[in-house]
Order: sequence, then structure tokens, then C-alpha cells
Amino acid sequence: MSRDKHTLLKAAHRTSPYNHEKGMLGAFEYWLSSKNAECVKAVDSSTTTGRMLGVVVWFKQLPAAASEVPPPGVDKDEDEDEAEADEKIKTEESREEEKKPTDPLAQLEALTTSHLTSYQARIQPAGTKALVIGTLAVDPSAQNRGVGSLLIKHGTEIADREGALCWVHSSDDEGAVKVYAKAGFVLDDVLVVRLDEWARKAGIEGRFGDYRFRYMVRWPRSKPK
Repeated sequence: MSRDKHTLLKAAHRTSPYNHEKGMLGAFEYWLSSKNAECVKAVDSSTTTGRMLGVVVWFKQLPAAASEVPPPGVDKDEDEDEAEADEKIKTEESREEEKKPTDPLAQLEALTTSHLTSYQARIQPAGTKALVIGTLAVDPSAQNRGVGSLLIKHGTEIADREGALCWVHSSDDEGAVKVYAKAGFVLDDVLVVRLDEWARKAGIEGRFGDYRFRYMVRWPRSKPK
């Protein structure tokens, strides 16, 4: 990610520069603590140390069991329900207004997160079986050797057995896009962010250009019988 334009912009923040290494360490701590996440690594078996060549984090998201669904509430008067719903909406809107960040790069983060959340709600409605790639990284010295494809295959084989879709929120990396496409992923949506405009708002010098967050999806090639 040393050449990733979005990461470079965040690292150029005037008061709170983003530290990618620290950020990824925190992310892996979270992923490893999640019961739905599976961290898979590829190692070089030809070395005595088993040098790590790449890693992928797959999130297995399966529908909740019936016992996990909360029981329905007691029926109330329709007018009372509408009044409570209106009050809840007003309260939530008020809270959202209070939480809106003033820092331009924090606003950019909120925008991309909101877009990701909306995409997930569309592609993966309640009850949908899905495997989601949280991150995929390959050592530069091991690239173009099939490592990334092997790590992706681990999840897609599970998805095909389970009849689950796969999707990924990819960075603006043509190499990664080609690897996902080779594994059967197709481009489904794109969020284009004009980084120079956000840099100007944040008082950051430099040219960062446009950045494309790509959403790619892969449908199962076989379904469970």
C-alpha cells in the first residue's frame, strides 16, 4: 500500500497522519478475534522458516439461526407505533447531526464507509449466504506467482460448496482487480473519489488524482443439493 493514493492522502494529514502499519495491526487484532473471520496464509515450504508469502482474511457470513432471531414484541396501537417510530427517527437524525465530523478527511472516511454499508445491504440482504474478503496481501517478491489466486481459491471453493456469493471491496489496484477477475469476480459497482478536492479541503499539498473503490462479486458456480 506504499503507492496507494488514498493511503498516501491519509498519511499526509496535517495533525493526525495515518500510520498504515499501525492501522493494519489493529485490523488484524479485530479480525482474529472475530468468530466469523478466517485468516489464511501462504508460506514458502522450500525454506526452513516457512516464510510467509501472502495472507487473506475471509469473513463467512451465514444467516442467523432461528433461535438467534429476537422474538416479536407485543402488538401496540397503530397510532402509538407511528408516534414512537417518528420520535425514534428524529432522535436518530439528531444523533447523526451531532456525530458528523468536521475534519475533511474524517468526512471522506464517513462517505466511503456509508457507501460500503449501502452496498452490503443491497448485495447481501438478510438471509444471504456470503463470503467476504476483508483483506488480501501478497509479498512483492512473491507476486505474479499465483499466491493471490491460491488464497482466493480457498474461499471460493467453500462458497461453491455452500452456494454462497463472494464479494470484495477492492482498492484502486489494477493488479488486484485482475486477480479477482481471474477467480470469477466481476465488477458490480464503483465509487470514484476525487482525492485532490479532499486534499484541498484539508489543506494538504500535492496531487493525488482520482481513486476508484471497486466492488466485485462472484456468484457460486454450483449450489448445494
